[in-house]
Amino acid sequence: MSEAQIETKSGVVIPLLGVDAVGSLVGLFLRMTIKQRYHNNTHDPLEVMYTFPLPAAAVLLQAEIHVRGVVYQSQVFAKPKASKKYTEAVDAGDTAILVTQVADLYTIQIGNVPAGEAVAIHITYGEMLVPNDGVVRVSLPTTIAPRYGTPPTSMRPEQVPFSDLFVRYPFTYQLTVWGRAASTFEVPSHIATIASDETVTTIAIDGVSMNRDVVVLAQGYADYRGSLTTNYERQHWFANYVTIPKIDAAPVVAPMHVKLLIDCSGSMGGTSITQARQAVVRLLQLLKDGDSIAVTRFGSEVQDVTAGLMTVGNAVRKQMNAWIKTVNSDLGGTETVKAVEYVLDMPTNETDCDVILITDGETYNVETVANRAVQSGHRIYPLVIGFAPADGQLQKLAQITGGFCEVITPNERIDDAMARIVRRIQATPVLDVAIEYGEGVVAWQQSRRLQYVGDTALLTAVLDRVVTPQLRVGTVHIPITTTTVPDTLTNDFVRTIAALHLADLVGDAQQAWAEQHQLLSEQTAVVAVATHASDAKVIGTAVKTVVAQELAYDWHGSAGVLNDQVMYMPQMIVASLSGPAISSRKSSPRTNRAVPDKLTSASQSPRQSRAKQVPSSRVFNALPSGFSDGDFETETLAGDMSRYVPAVTKALVTVKRDITALTLAHLLAAGLPADIIDACQAIAGYSEAQIVQALVAVILGDAEAARYHGAAQDIPAALRGGISIVLQTAD
Repeated sequence: MSEAQIETKSGVVIPLLGVDAVGSLVGLFLRMTIKQRYHNNTHDPLEVMYTFPLPAAAVLLQAEIHVRGVVYQSQVFAKPKASKKYTEAVDAGDTAILVTQVADLYTIQIGNVPAGEAVAIHITYGEMLVPNDGVVRVSLPTTIAPRYGTPPTSMRPEQVPFSDLFVRYPFTYQLTVWGRAASTFEVPSHIATIASDETVTTIAIDGVSMNRDVVVLAQGYADYRGSLTTNYERQHWFANYVTIPKIDAAPVVAPMHVKLLIDCSGSMGGTSITQARQAVVRLLQLLKDGDSIAVTRFGSEVQDVTAGLMTVGNAVRKQMNAWIKTVNSDLGGTETVKAVEYVLDMPTNETDCDVILITDGETYNVETVANRAVQSGHRIYPLVIGFAPADGQLQKLAQITGGFCEVITPNERIDDAMARIVRRIQATPVLDVAIEYGEGVVAWQQSRRLQYVGDTALLTAVLDRVVTPQLRVGTVHIPITTTTVPDTLTNDFVRTIAALHLADLVGDAQQAWAEQHQLLSEQTAVVAVATHASDAKVIGTAVKTVVAQELAYDWHGSAGVLNDQVMYMPQMIVASLSGPAISSRKSSPRTNRAVPDKLTSASQSPRQSRAKQVPSSRVFNALPSGFSDGDFETETLAGDMSRYVPAVTKALVTVKRDITALTLAHLLAAGLPADIIDACQAIAGYSEAQIVQALVAVILGDAEAARYHGAAQDIPAALRGGISIVLQTAD
């Protein structure tokens, strides 16, 4: 039988055969190994470049080369030194790898994959998991959906990920959970087999490909308090988890002031935009009369849905309920930074506001707006959704601004995620809560503040002695149960905690800490060299190849498109890969059923149906970074204003055609519908005169309004857009 090989439809060789993920969860410390399997079925050596994702909180611990029956370990050096070692090894005919990180993405460069031979790369990472509302979420991203915008300048062109519609990478997953027999587990992302006994639970997934995140949910961590600790080089390392107790029995809930920013770009098509609608419906249920909300949607452009902040009441609820039905993924690319900056600049009546950002996160450089948000008194709460959401930079954005990032894939309850965001917005400030270590001397501790009542927080510290940490709430001290990390995990546990300290350091100090603890950072890189015997060196000039991403499931609403055509399957001549597809596998009583690979398209709008007629090769095949969403149609609501003209004209006559004397009361008396007047009165941040002039300008048009001594050109764009939506959604 021929050796396995994957090619694109155009015949380009892709040496990645598949990936296997094997992990262990001890307490709340996860150690996961990603095994990437490569094969060079050509007559020339290859140099392979592959950019891949890891969880936002992952700490890369080790990279191994498995070649010719020997395993070679990696080391961490400053980037220039690591790059030099890699180049020297490749020039000498050895096989080498270089792993670097840019933003939330990782790139592995594999030099001298021998002709006709297999190479496996094992990448191990650690992650300190944190319960969220009593649930631990173990997530593993497998693919990178195409991102809109300009990649960071530090990312070389060959590092920029791109997708190919016609590649499939076989994928398996196994997670062993130790010591949580009483927990219950769910796998909302895939069909999985779950087996448990008194001491261990094993979760396994196979027969799938790398087109969506793996998500495992472990229940049973409500009100969790515990400490993982180990002794390392005469120091004692602690990872403390504490659920912050309620301080006041009946806290006073102040009115919320929310700027809702919704991603309506093309990448949100399909299930993502459906989830976004559900999230907005839930938010409306949670808002109380007297709260205020501004709604903005964005893609390649930014569009106001409301006229800035509006006071919540019947009129606003009616307007919002009508608008939700029109939400669609029709605004082109994902200009997230521009959209966030826009809502930060929106008038707030000198009131601190919170931004809820609903998006799939498929963009670059989001963190650049964090400082602006802090300076302007905004906390940002990203709600990241989709089969392969990109949350890395949005996690940082939330952390810097004092918000919180929720990540939700299909089959998870997005209404619960929105409820958690609202709870945190309304949470009682944490005033007098701390971790105390008695007589212990703290060498360093992570500078993260306790923030939300009811949340579980991770606080790390390194001490000079063994202690029993205590949670102090006011004058009450609560001991924290301590568990010692197994010796086999000590080194990885310590390095995972040490990585959390990198953010507290800068410059030379940060690089020195990263090299001391062998951590990948902005200044360091991971390198490993497989030294071949003199008579087994790799000879010849290597052919460069870049591994494409498997297209994220339902990206741009592609589930309906892909299911309507016969898919080309790359040449994978491996008998074990001919098993049943995920959607046809049968579920045993101990098996979780995932979202099927074939989703109904009955809920698609006419606009989405038209988009399906675009040739798939233009939209999906080998899309590079910075792709254009121009293939997707856009539409703008166009309401008929003529029915309101008589009332406005009549009102202007009553004030002698002087628009500056016109009030909302005049318009109501002249016959403008009461629901429009109510909605206008709920608009916050603008004077009645501005609102009235905007109404007249939108109904009559700028030129006609100017005849009544108006200054239509001075009407804020946000106010004009909000008035337009008010009129278009009115009965």
